[in-house]
Amino acid sequence: MSTIRPDFEEFRRLAESGAFVPVARSVLADTETPVSAYLKLRRGGIRAFLLESVEGGRHIARYSFLGAGPFLTFRSQGKRVVVEGPEG
Repeated sequence: MSTIRPDFEEFRRLAESGAFVPVARSVLADTETPVSAYLKLRRGGIRAFLLESVEGGRHIARYSFLGAGPFLTFRSQGKRVVVEGPEG
C-alpha cells in the first residue's frame, strides 16, 4: 500500500502560488531496503539522495527519505560549501 501526499486537489491549490510543492509517497516495502531502493533510483546516472533518521546516533533508522532529480545540490567539505543548480 502506498499513500501520496498532498492529494491532487491540494497539490493543485498549492501549485497556484507558483512555488515548488513537495510531494511525498509513503510505501510499505517489506522486500526492499532503503539502500536497494536508492540504488534503483541511481540507475541511468540520475542524481539521487538517501536520508535516514537515527535515534541517539546508534539506533536503526525509523524513516528513510529518498529523492531523485534535485533542482539544487549542496556539497560540503570542511568549511567549504558548493551549491549547484541544474546546469552544474
